[in-house]
Amino acid sequence: MNRRRRRNPLRPEPLAVAGLCALLAGCGEHGHGSEQDHEPLARSTATPAFDPALDLRGLDVLERRTLPGGMVIEELALGIGPACDADDQVTLRTRERYIDAAGALVEANSTGARRRALTFALDGPGVIEGLRTGVAGMRRGAVRRLTIPAPMGYGRTGRAPYPPDATLVFEVELVSFESREGAAEPDSN
Repeated sequence: MNRRRRRNPLRPEPLAVAGLCALLAGCGEHGHGSEQDHEPLARSTATPAFDPALDLRGLDVLERRTLPGGMVIEELALGIGPACDADDQVTLRTRERYIDAAGALVEANSTGARRRALTFALDGPGVIEGLRTGVAGMRRGAVRRLTIPAPMGYGRTGRAPYPPDATLVFEVELVSFESREGAAEPDSN
């Protein structure tokens, strides 16, 4: 059989970080382009080798919401299937940064650097309010950028590698989730 090999859309390309910085620098209040400019985000669940790096190339802001308390949720991709709840166990790809005293974005953590996705209960101990709030309601394959003010993050004390009173900027992709009752979210493929 002659099988054609598909490019993994989640595998980072060289200069991806530079491209992301350019994207962030060019984003204003609203993303550029329309929904028609986006490639479909249907992702195979049968990926032979899981790549934990989060690839944001080609994603524009589809919707931006500011919540009470100052948290900002930007929808970059909507995902498919049912939405996860605030008490589900989730598996995420992440890119975690914070804004330093000079106003620059500083890399803190990412699933690409850890070489594995994060799996945890959204309502579990140690999960910051901003992450719990920002991930609840996502669908499999959805990508969000969460700008989390310090009171909804690590607060006045911080937590390594995040300094005290840091505003956090997390990009998260929901890979999968499992409800508290133990039933996995249905596969829509």
